[in-house]
Amino acid sequence: MESNVAVFFGGQSCEHDISILTGIQVLHNLDPSHNIYPIYIHSGGIWYTGRRLWDISSYADFDPKRLKLKKVCVLPYDTRLFELRGRRLKPICEIDCAVLAMHGINGEDGSLAGLLQLSGIPQTSTNVLGGALGMDKIAMKVFFEGLGLKVLPYTYFERRQYMYEQEKTLQSIEEALGYPVIVKPSMLGSSIGIKVCSSRQELIEGIETAIRFDRRVLVERAEEEFIEINCAAFKTCGAIRATECERPISWRHFLSFEDKYLGGEKGMASAGREFPADIDEEISDRIKEITKKIYRSLNLKGVVRADFIVSDDIYINEINTIPGSLSFYLWEHEGITFTKLLDMMIKEAREDHRDFKKCAYSFKSPALSLWSGGQKSPKLKKN
Repeated sequence: MESNVAVFFGGQSCEHDISILTGIQVLHNLDPSHNIYPIYIHSGGIWYTGRRLWDISSYADFDPKRLKLKKVCVLPYDTRLFELRGRRLKPICEIDCAVLAMHGINGEDGSLAGLLQLSGIPQTSTNVLGGALGMDKIAMKVFFEGLGLKVLPYTYFERRQYMYEQEKTLQSIEEALGYPVIVKPSMLGSSIGIKVCSSRQELIEGIETAIRFDRRVLVERAEEEFIEINCAAFKTCGAIRATECERPISWRHFLSFEDKYLGGEKGMASAGREFPADIDEEISDRIKEITKKIYRSLNLKGVVRADFIVSDDIYINEINTIPGSLSFYLWEHEGITFTKLLDMMIKEAREDHRDFKKCAYSFKSPALSLWSGGQKSPKLKKN
């Protein structure tokens, strides 16, 4: 049966370009039996669709008129995709499922999932809560601790706090963590704005970089002898599956933006890695169980990647609710091609949506009837 699949990518985010890479990969790997509609969200916020969006060269010098693109939108409680023609809306199609290839705020953070939920459109990624928590590194740490998982020692502060009390903030970080530390914007991914700091001067430089991108900043203890381990999970037919663990290979202290995305044209799929990771089976099994525990506890959906630091113990670092390239390369080891993975995600999204609609979302109460029949409206008391 044919279905209309809309692929969302781009967005008003520092990770806009990386989202384009993931979106292009998804477009070219979806089963052609679907009617596929690319929906590119420009960094200025306008949504476009059109055939030329399949070609990555279209984005280098983006010109919607030259590319003959249509402005589009969706509306609350309407599952259709609309073309914007001046002040008029022209229906294009019913959207049977949306595949989210968004990275960063205004997309991966649950905002787009919320809009699609109001529209009644099934979508392949996690719900509002999972997206929001997965985007906020500080809230994520608190959640992990609540689950009883181990995280690296950390502290955090707000930009205004640092601007008004710089010396006090620096001393507080040094007393809590010492050196080296790693400084991260709380609401950003793809290693943008991250710096490892081994002195106060480097700490100041790292903070001044981070506060350009976010108003809240996370500072963690930086391990000097460690390995990074990633593990992806996905729910299908009610069961959560985890991949074998991978070890990203980088010559830096952490996997940088350049390591992840500038090593080739395939996005995260081109980054260096050891897969399956050469680690003890006991560590690998424990990481898989932690990944599935997080997935289950947050009621996640779609492909999610959990990132770990392994040193003297296993520390959960963060979760990526829409990982780069959708981590399709980790599933190939399981015999699942990118095309098959996307079909499984679409099927799960539509089943999850049907299950969601079984819940009651209205309740008749006597509250309004108390004020019907000529009764006066309640008066507000003055203080």
